[in-house]
Amino acid sequence: MKIKTVVNGSSIEESPLTVIFVSERKKIITGLLKKIDVESGKRLSKIISEEEFNGKRGDSLLFNISLKKEDRKILLVGLGEENKIEIDTFRRAAGITYSKASERKVKEAALIILPELSKLINPYQIGKAIAEGFYLSSFEFNLQSKKEDKKKLDSITICVDTDDLKKKVKAGVSDGQKICEEVNYIREMVAMPANMMTPSTVAKKAKEIARRTGLKCKIISSKEAEKLGMHSFISVTKGSREEAKLIVLEYIPPSRSKSPCIVLIGKGITFDSGGISLKPSKGMHQMK
Repeated sequence: MKIKTVVNGSSIEESPLTVIFVSERKKIITGLLKKIDVESGKRLSKIISEEEFNGKRGDSLLFNISLKKEDRKILLVGLGEENKIEIDTFRRAAGITYSKASERKVKEAALIILPELSKLINPYQIGKAIAEGFYLSSFEFNLQSKKEDKKKLDSITICVDTDDLKKKVKAGVSDGQKICEEVNYIREMVAMPANMMTPSTVAKKAKEIARRTGLKCKIISSKEAEKLGMHSFISVTKGSREEAKLIVLEYIPPSRSKSPCIVLIGKGITFDSGGISLKPSKGMHQMK
């Protein structure tokens, strides 16, 4: 997935699909949309202003309009009432966009961020949420399939009106992308069967993560865990031939801070020797 941010309308003309996020019952034919509306004989503004599409959160409408040089696919995605729009609204709208575009086998799209929306939510947060929506929606676990689906949406150009807006949205996209690349990396690990994602494999992955992110990584073996008195931990692993590994990843800030210290403790279990009889049957199929 590639996402770039630009300040012009040329990318709109080059993309086979133009995406517009619309708040409920708002006329949004401003800025970059004016040219499309004029060339379409005001059809775009007519669709948006009439009952054909009212912009309710989660609603979408995909249609073709005839322009002077070509026909263009337009996707409207509803954000809901303006006073209820939040960061997650953009994240979900991006997910809907990915789904609708991929259904139509569209690989490239131009997404127009209207200036009015940047007054409701910080542009940085808009960019970050959009990146998260696209990257998280694009995740697929294809362990058995060697063929990549080349008919999915894989390129987004975010079009804005000003350089200042571009700078803020671009920064958000960059951070959202970094977060989601790691999230999808972990999602793939979680989806792996236990006979492949063994404690040793998880330890190897943890070392790779530490190397590329600058974290400290310590792997505690079964023998070390026993010396530390971690008998409950050791007793569980006796149900498997695989040796247990306790992984500690540490982030040490470059300088001391007066902010409170935060400790995150993650639970990543690759094998569990019991407890099935203690768990309710509902949702059992979701266990790994």
